[in-house]
Amino acid sequence: MALNPNLLLAIPLLPLAAAILAGLAGRLIGRGGAAAVTILAVAASCALALLVLKQQLVDGAPAYD
Repeated sequence: MALNPNLLLAIPLLPLAAAILAGLAGRLIGRGGAAAVTILAVAASCALALLVLKQQLVDGAPAYD
């Protein structure tokens, strides 16, 4: 099973998108909403990174070039 390039791209882009959203819409969604969005995006990025690590170490997926 090969690694999905979209999954690999989502790992760094999720926190970036959340930071942009929190920066641009911070006043609209409030401080708590901005914090929630960024924390959830970083948590999702961490979960995806752990999934990729599992795919490489346990499932033996080749590295994506």
